[in-house]
Amino acid sequence: MNILYINKFYAPHVGGVETVTRQLAEGALNRGHQVRVITCNHSVDVKDQIEDINGVEVRRAASYGFFRNISLSPTFPFLYREAISWADIVHFHSPSPAAELTNVLCNVPETTSVVVTLHADPRTSRFKILTMAYAPVLRRLLQRADRITATAPQNIERTDLLDRYECKTDVIPLATEFEVDPPTQKERAQHRREFLGKDDEEPIILFVGRLAYYKGLSYLLRAMQDVNAQLVVVGDGELREDLEVAARDQEVANRVHFEGYAPDERLSDYYRAADFFVLPSIASIEAFGIVQLDAMAHGLPVVNTNLPTGVPFVSQHEETGLTVEPEDSQALADALNRLVKNPGYRRELGRNAAQRAEEFTEESMIDRYEKLYTELVSQGEAG
Repeated sequence: MNILYINKFYAPHVGGVETVTRQLAEGALNRGHQVRVITCNHSVDVKDQIEDINGVEVRRAASYGFFRNISLSPTFPFLYREAISWADIVHFHSPSPAAELTNVLCNVPETTSVVVTLHADPRTSRFKILTMAYAPVLRRLLQRADRITATAPQNIERTDLLDRYECKTDVIPLATEFEVDPPTQKERAQHRREFLGKDDEEPIILFVGRLAYYKGLSYLLRAMQDVNAQLVVVGDGELREDLEVAARDQEVANRVHFEGYAPDERLSDYYRAADFFVLPSIASIEAFGIVQLDAMAHGLPVVNTNLPTGVPFVSQHEETGLTVEPEDSQALADALNRLVKNPGYRRELGRNAAQRAEEFTEESMIDRYEKLYTELVSQGEAG
């Protein structure tokens, strides 16, 4: 099959949806399919680019700047029109405004099958007027789609965008890139000494992600005022400087360590050195939280928030971690302290977390999408 993946950005740009697109593209390529990716430059570059990334042909449309994290890419429709004439399957990862707007101008041929993964309802963002105007454009793509996938049952239930398309909508969860291989307590202590230089028994709480408003880090810093543990923050973003100032103002800077961006090959070291993981997200733009799965694959219990999305579906309350209400620093502190003070319970949840992570492997996700593609192409040939 000729499979075309469309997303607003692609590796090496870091993000959950970018990771999923790369996993699927490389997985399909490794199974003998022809694969292309159409995306936008994630920095200002007024020339189109064609790259080979791990064998995947990636075509990036020129970018003349950004508006609300949307690349202004006037050449995107030209790359799109050429690519869809080549494809048997076009797989959109939405929201991706450049692609959905282009779809209005350049319809996908009826002979080409269309899959749309709706990762999040764009109307959950802070830019209400902008996204409400954009919703009809997205609805047009959803109407054209032969199949729609969501990453968790909650992500279907919480949006009316999919109400008319129940008969063609499936749940295919995302997957961790890591093998499920939790270290022993002895290995974790050794890794803590060698990687983080810490030889004491004070628990280490880990956060991994973009330092953006919806991640809820300001609430986590307040919670850390009442938690006797070390917090390691891995990631970068527009709020890093503000968060470092807040940590000093709240007198937790000695227990909060901002590590900055870490490449994929180093992330496992952080997971193997930590005692548990925290994802304090406060907005529904956090639709799944794939970093939870990465932590769970390393045997870490997770403290997350009860968003009306896939976040509490991934790590489940009292099974693989603890779930609290978003924007509640005291509840967050109570949950963190519960795991700090109860190492036996922490390890029990960690074992459960590793078992649940086995249900979300990269291989199983790729299997399900390959089966879906094959069904659609077969139906098209029969028709």
